[in-house]
Amino acid sequence: MHIHFKVRNTLTSSSSQQLTSQWFFDDALTDVVHAQSPYSAKGRRDTRNQNDGIYNQGGSSLVLALTPGGSGYSGAFDIALQV
Repeated sequence: MHIHFKVRNTLTSSSSQQLTSQWFFDDALTDVVHAQSPYSAKGRRDTRNQNDGIYNQGGSSLVLALTPGGSGYSGAFDIALQV
């Protein structure tokens, strides 16, 4: 399971840049999430990290560590762009 994200700087139209990537999550954690509604209604998932082509091309460095809290999870990931 992963979430896509995009970071943009729009200092000027001639120097704008963007980064598009995705965060991955530990399969053990996503097993817990997929066992709950509404995800459980979708049936068994077909892709785990080991079978994800993007994950296998360096996605392991983009695994977001999450902490349970309240009714969900929270996490942080630092991103820096050289502009």
